[in-house]
Amino acid sequence: MSDVENGSGPASLSVKDKIRQAKRPTRTVDICLDSGLQEEYEQLHEQLLRARELDAVDKRLGSGAEARRLAEQIVELQKRMAEFVITFRLGAIGPKAWDALQRAYPPREGNPDDELAGYNIVAFSAAAIRACTISPQLDDEDWRELLGEGDQDGKLTPKQYADLNDAVLALNVRKISVPNSLAASTILRSSEPE
Repeated sequence: MSDVENGSGPASLSVKDKIRQAKRPTRTVDICLDSGLQEEYEQLHEQLLRARELDAVDKRLGSGAEARRLAEQIVELQKRMAEFVITFRLGAIGPKAWDALQRAYPPREGNPDDELAGYNIVAFSAAAIRACTISPQLDDEDWRELLGEGDQDGKLTPKQYADLNDAVLALNVRKISVPNSLAASTILRSSEPE
């Protein structure tokens, strides 16, 4: 490994430069707010997989026409679904802001999960989703309708809520490492001249 590859060579950035150019991680989560369309998509997708399996088993069972018909329906459905999708762009917040947010939601009395975590898990997760959302820009009324408030459920399914919450946790409390693509490494190694 050369000096440049291991980050110690003249072409690498200084520690000061790396700190100045540091960016907190972001990620996007797509949420389709028409669950009927989502269910229809999942059913069509399952039918498509079965049709492709039948075609793979015996070409005489079908000419691929059923798979093509289902694929066309899925593409049309995806266009309809796109009208109901909100793309959330989420970003990590700093450790002081994260800690302050947790302190703002003390544990509920008698709730062992909250007591173990040190904060009200339910209230904190909604606040963390809001705090980490870069876009779309939503007002308080939109957030209440989407996430719910108090004992009231919002418009999201438990899975959709979990997808947003998981993204927030991944951005803020899980280890961030430099990705290593096994596929890319394998392709490059196999194409190197001997």
